Amino acid sequence: MEHYNYGIELEFLVRDAKNKAIIIANSVTYNVDGNPIIGEVRTKVCDSIVDCVFDIEKQLFLENNNIHLKNPQAIIDYKSGIANITNGLYKEVRNQYDTSKDRLCELSIYGKSTGKILPRLTIKTSLQLNISKDHNIHGSKGKVIGHTQELFDYVTIIKKLDKAFKNEIKAANRVPGVYAIKGGVNGTRIEYRSLPSSIDKYKLIEVINKIESEQN
Repeated sequence: MEHYNYGIELEFLVRDAKNKAIIIANSVTYNVDGNPIIGEVRTKVCDSIVDCVFDIEKQLFLENNNIHLKNPQAIIDYKSGIANITNGLYKEVRNQYDTSKDRLCELSIYGKSTGKILPRLTIKTSLQLNISKDHNIHGSKGKVIGHTQELFDYVTIIKKLDKAFKNEIKAANRVPGVYAIKGGVNGTRIEYRSLPSSIDKYKLIEVINKIESEQN
């Protein structure tokens, strides 16, 4: 039986609860990743998509509470997926971008461009789905002594995710089929990067469960 592990990284904006104006994320949270306007929360590695979705809901709840303590008017917004910022806000943060991190090498299963050139004042937030597959490590007597994560048929899985979330990807002006290969102490995983942060996470559970049942 095929077994996959999952992790979610979810980007969000911070807004003023009254006028919905965008607040610079790094002014109210340390959980940012390069872009000072966009915050990010992430799950632990989960052995089911259900656990993963409930973990990201928990992380969002905790993060929203922490942000609210720093600024009572601030709330998390991950449901927009795409938004426009003011020219004044852009000028305020343009020198705050973290360029010290290595740029992630994005790939496309279709061999096409992995991104679209956006207007200068347009920003997007995403839900990045990490998928890995366990492989048993056997000892000299054939006993399973551990696990590692190796590459698998991720192209089929990504195609099915693209199809299931076709409308959501298009509405957020994102590109289907985009992924990255990430390494780590436990092995290699795939990060699917086409989904907007605004997707219905319970639909994600249904889609992944269907994909898993078809794989088995």
